[in-house]
Amino acid sequence: MLQKYDAETIRFFIVRAHYRSPLNYSDAHLDDARNSLKRLYTALDLVKPAEVTIDWTDPFAARFKAAMDEDFGTPEAIAVLFELAGEVNKTRSAELAGLLKSLGGCLGLLQGEPGRYLQAGVGLDDASIQSLIAQRAAAKNEKLCRGRPHPQRFAGPGHCAERFAHRHHLGGSILTFLRNFGLQPIQDGCRQL
Repeated sequence: MLQKYDAETIRFFIVRAHYRSPLNYSDAHLDDARNSLKRLYTALDLVKPAEVTIDWTDPFAARFKAAMDEDFGTPEAIAVLFELAGEVNKTRSAELAGLLKSLGGCLGLLQGEPGRYLQAGVGLDDASIQSLIAQRAAAKNEKLCRGRPHPQRFAGPGHCAERFAHRHHLGGSILTFLRNFGLQPIQDGCRQL
């Protein structure tokens, strides 16, 4: 399980359910936990959290504490974290972001680097992304046909006539017509002239 999901996602999956309730384990529920945790980390990524000490008289902190004091009500405490994340997104307050991080820390959550957590599992680093961008730019420069009709040159020189005819259910008659004008059907794509 730790090969597919990080420890914090598993912890979030466990604490968002009440400890007296059975856990319904499945990949779909763990994926949902990962996406939910990403929403919290997105708020922390948006605004750099300030270093704060939890003031338990703050309305969010007081509701969080009341939930935890009421039979270790982690689902309600998690709900407070999501409300707080919503406020961080609206107000862009570094203090509220700091409170979110601190309250999350009470549950062992949100202590990692937001950017790193949000990029985890993407599988692409900056070099890979730049390489893909360069490959796409090179393909655009070559103007590969890939079997799509070009509106500016209906079956003109360099067009993939056979694929066009097949894709648009035109049959052999269009191929004969195109061959009569010196166009060669190409199977795997062609270079547009």
